[in-house]
Amino acid sequence: MEDTLFSNVAVVTMDDASPVLKNGFVTTSGGKIDYVGPERPRSFFGEEIDGRGKVLMPGLVNGHTHLPMTVLRGYADDYDLHTWLFEQILPVEDKLDARCVRYGTLLGLAELIAGGTTSFSDMYYFCEEILADVEESGMKANVARGVTFTSSDAFDFKTYPACVNLRELHRDWHNRDDGRIRIDACIHAEYTSKPEVWEAVAGYAQENGLGMHVHL
Repeated sequence: MEDTLFSNVAVVTMDDASPVLKNGFVTTSGGKIDYVGPERPRSFFGEEIDGRGKVLMPGLVNGHTHLPMTVLRGYADDYDLHTWLFEQILPVEDKLDARCVRYGTLLGLAELIAGGTTSFSDMYYFCEEILADVEESGMKANVARGVTFTSSDAFDFKTYPACVNLRELHRDWHNRDDGRIRIDACIHAEYTSKPEVWEAVAGYAQENGLGMHVHL
């Protein structure tokens, strides 16, 4: 990555002693910030971006999202949760395919980047499609395959498809690109599964040092 200097920019430092540095200078090297200060670095020879009239701040973090659902924005508004989810959203999601998920993800990524978000945590399915777009985007992401289980049948973590997919994602994608992309274990919610599911998925997360993503 090319070294970059942001000059004469209002820098939000997140430092209590000096939260905003007016007309500041920030340099990056190898994709990492290596200088923040009031003086122009004398030994800088890379690209310079004039930040006059602009603010430079840390990227925002979206702690919970379903990027492919951008294609459903505005659908079935104003219902209570149970009706919205079980009678409206889930039947429509059953009709989505990998192509729909990928286009929804691309739109969601573009909106996040335009709004200054640089890292997010996503819960959905067709995760391989989501991850392919995330990898290309350059964003940081924690991606989770949501596990639901409402059947009266016995639950088997080793053979249940969503849990098989979790293990595949963990094997193939976790810590991709020096940790930029990570896989979380995931229970969709307590009202869409049951205790043996929670114990098995949480146990796998604990054994493998994965984060947990869940609706509460």
